[in-house]
Amino acid sequence: MEKKRFDRLPDNIETETPVEKAIKNDKGETISFEVTTVEKILNELKADYKNDKLVDGSGREIRFYERLCRGVSRGLEEDAQDLKEKENELAELKKRYTVIILYCDPRRAV
Repeated sequence: MEKKRFDRLPDNIETETPVEKAIKNDKGETISFEVTTVEKILNELKADYKNDKLVDGSGREIRFYERLCRGVSRGLEEDAQDLKEKENELAELKKRYTVIILYCDPRRAV
């Protein structure tokens, strides 16, 4: 049996898990995103394992991040607070890790 290249992903992550890929303008600013797979992103990042940690081509550890994803509002103030907390969490992760953002399919959000 052929060994999969990325065989030590976190429990809830598979190579075909949908993730976001940033679309950037000429200035390097994110203007949109497209949906791709974990495997494609990891290949683009030249990812591999180092000491049992998933790292990108420059040796920076990779982490997966799940955005706030729900279909039902808890109310304007609560939603804004939850979103702010998640964005702060993401900003902190990006300081230390290469972050791959899991895709939130609004049709499946609960």
